[in-house]
Amino acid sequence: MGFDLVNEPHEPRGDGDIGTGLADWFACAQAAINAIRAAGAQNTIFVPGMDYTAASSFTTNGSSTEWLKLTDPSKNNAVTVHCYTGLGSASPKVLRGACSALVAWARTNGVKVNIGEIAIDAGDNGLPPFCGDFAIAQTQWTDWNCFCVANNDVIVGWNWWGNSASGWRNQGDSCNPQGHHWALTLDDGTTQTVYMNLIEATLPAPIL
Repeated sequence: MGFDLVNEPHEPRGDGDIGTGLADWFACAQAAINAIRAAGAQNTIFVPGMDYTAASSFTTNGSSTEWLKLTDPSKNNAVTVHCYTGLGSASPKVLRGACSALVAWARTNGVKVNIGEIAIDAGDNGLPPFCGDFAIAQTQWTDWNCFCVANNDVIVGWNWWGNSASGWRNQGDSCNPQGHHWALTLDDGTTQTVYMNLIEATLPAPIL
């Protein structure tokens, strides 16, 4: 078990969304780390960066610099990011491309990385209009799995977004007006969707 400090910190948007600035967010992150350790917990603390925790911009938006300024008495913190760069893309290496700079930075600095949310469109999910093609998605996911295995010294895991309870999440993708949900199941695991069909061969992930 670990602590994920907050979901998707980002700058204020000007539409009533309060948001936070880069320096303020990392000051809050440091305060949270201090409080968690003062309470005696030694669990891994996952600290996200800005831009809604985007993997693709972690090394360019100031997050990587501020992250390295954090101090953890237990030396047990890690980066968490989200990766939705593959939505609407046909590039077979789009997920790898979104995370490569982050992984290189993390290896150089001795930091572990968790992909806290990831999803790609997978074709006919039963809710037209839909994006993508299942064969293309298979190629993308196979490449992603290879990338994770090749970089398992840095990447500690990934979480698909998301599973579903009945009536809470649907299997919509980035082209569907009902929402961008990419649910693995529709009814607490009874009926799997095209997304579970896509990733099931890589579950459970091997312990290497």
